[in-house]
Amino acid sequence: MDPSTQLVPAIFDLGSGSHWIIILVVALLLFGRRLPEIMRSLGGSIRQFKKGMDTDQGDEHPAQPPVDGAVSRQAVAPPEPPPAVPLPQAREVPVQDPTKPH
Repeated sequence: MDPSTQLVPAIFDLGSGSHWIIILVVALLLFGRRLPEIMRSLGGSIRQFKKGMDTDQGDEHPAQPPVDGAVSRQAVAPPEPPPAVPLPQAREVPVQDPTKPH
């Protein structure tokens, strides 16, 4: 087997707890001072996203009554047909007798 193919699964295998502890310690060392600010920003973003989702749903479905099994049907008159337009009269066109020469 190629050694490079064995290394790839080992790098991405983060299932054990010790790997997660090491990652958390490194993250705290790198982002310790800014961590509260990052979390505040993340919370604000989530709130803004949820607010946007709530207002978006209101625009999509404007005041429709809930649909249940008993739907009342209102009598709706069929649309009136358009007024009748008289067709142009056909004209008679004289046809020359094909047996007679021009």
